[in-house]
Amino acid sequence: MILTVAAAISAFINFQQQSKFQLPDDGVTWVDAPGAVRALHIVANGPADKVGIESGDVVVKIAGASIEKGE
Repeated sequence: MILTVAAAISAFINFQQQSKFQLPDDGVTWVDAPGAVRALHIVANGPADKVGIESGDVVVKIAGASIEKGE
């Protein structure tokens, strides 16, 4: 019984912490394509749409670092 109560309290604390933390979102669904990482779907009026990213665009660099896909 003590372990069940402890598990329930831990679950409550976990859900409470998750509600306070929001994962960053750029408004793009990125997919792993042959030889590249491509934008599949852009959220209308989202951050990516506002800066001009379009469906089919390819990631070339992140913060100045080239993207190299290992096979």
